[in-house]
Amino acid sequence: MLAGDRRYLAGAVIGASLVLLLTGRAFSQARLVPPNSDSFGTAVGVSGERVAVGAPSEGSGAGAAYVYVYDASSGWTLEARLIGDQHEAFGRSVALDGRHLLVGAPGGGSMAGGAAYLFRRDSTGWAQAFKLEAPSPGQGDAFGSAVALRGVHLMVGAPNRTAGAADAGAVYVFENSMPGQWNFRQELTTLDGGSLFGSAIALESEFAIIGAPRADEPRGQAAGKALVYLRTSGSDWVLRAELVASDASAESGFGTAVSIDRHSLTGLHAALVGAPRGGLSRGGAVYLFMEPGGLWTERARYEPAIRRAGDQVGQAVVLDEDNFLVGVPGRDSSAGAAISLAIDTTVYAWHETAWQRAPQPQSDAGFGYSLHLSDRFAVIGAPGEGLTDSTSGTAYVYTRSEALARELLPLEHRMALSSYPNPFRDAVTITVHQAVGAPLVVDIFDAAGRRVAALTAAGIEGEIVWLPPERMPAGTYGVRVRGSATRETLWITRVR
Repeated sequence: MLAGDRRYLAGAVIGASLVLLLTGRAFSQARLVPPNSDSFGTAVGVSGERVAVGAPSEGSGAGAAYVYVYDASSGWTLEARLIGDQHEAFGRSVALDGRHLLVGAPGGGSMAGGAAYLFRRDSTGWAQAFKLEAPSPGQGDAFGSAVALRGVHLMVGAPNRTAGAADAGAVYVFENSMPGQWNFRQELTTLDGGSLFGSAIALESEFAIIGAPRADEPRGQAAGKALVYLRTSGSDWVLRAELVASDASAESGFGTAVSIDRHSLTGLHAALVGAPRGGLSRGGAVYLFMEPGGLWTERARYEPAIRRAGDQVGQAVVLDEDNFLVGVPGRDSSAGAAISLAIDTTVYAWHETAWQRAPQPQSDAGFGYSLHLSDRFAVIGAPGEGLTDSTSGTAYVYTRSEALARELLPLEHRMALSSYPNPFRDAVTITVHQAVGAPLVVDIFDAAGRRVAALTAAGIEGEIVWLPPERMPAGTYGVRVRGSATRETLWITRVR
């Protein structure tokens, strides 16, 4: 440990309570529950055979971070427990990449401006390598609220930083320029006061995406944005795109969660952005952007067919190649849920491949508040789930090779929807693909959920043209298509 450092490693396998649950659906689920924790599961990360879990409220706000390691014979065991200082909120964010673990502590550091701690694993265990702070810390900056780590680059968000305007936010870039040295490289800022830039960060080898969930947008105050940066040959990061929702609305929280990766099926870079207070019902929505020809454009938008205000769809999101996982922690009285999605890139239509409700259906468990994916595992946090009290928290680890618990429709009963043009002015063509099933029932409804049109489909699939009357106002409309065994919803926007 570093001189004067008050963190410690709690040895290998110390008193963790680990329960392996097997369901009748033939998938494995590990439930990670440390003793005497608080808010465990607020942040999660996974890399290889290891999972990191943050518990920022543990120890009366000092915070802690836990590392678990998987072994085929013994399952998941606790490898290390790292703790924070008083009121530091250590564990508010975590990022795990190979032998390195980055932990955010937004209440720590000089002037209580926040700090981030980089740990390295060697043959003896985990040890702190660096303590990182902003070059000129300010009280209440919340440096460490979000962290991202990829190879020799890391980023730390300070969303409350006054950078030209109050709470505009900033992100600090550090680089491992030589072995054993992490040096400050660059400060990324925005001029939008109150935008909370740096609340969420995701890092890929070439691109980074940063959430500013309270940035103003012409169509809505504090609607939110996500900013995409490209790493240049000189290792500086330059702004490439500002992403906004096609149906932006005030206070939607667009940019609360972000993820970025190269989509394996198309070869394009893709970004997934959550807006947990957006959507028609204010239950949240998720947006997919792709970068054909260097231009980032929105390709698809997702809301569950059945949704309620407060569901918080998109509070957490992760994109890994062609796999999408979305947290819905407000679902079912905040017991929570997580949704696994696939995208049909021929028509850019979403399919729900699995829906995992909270394994312990307890109110305010918040299952899905945090989540992450690796090649083998998915980890989902439930920071409010209680065993001996109401706030202890839990994290669940699933093997990705096996299905999540949901009765899925057979492939032949699924359908795909697309529309062109969208946005549209006078007419829009809705295309439905469905292999088998009953004739389609198509309803159009407005943002308030009122049905405004019923369309007739000639058979089980094909093209349907909607010609709305001239008096129908501009805005977002839902197209709900029902077949014999399923229904899908597509969102279209009329402009004037």
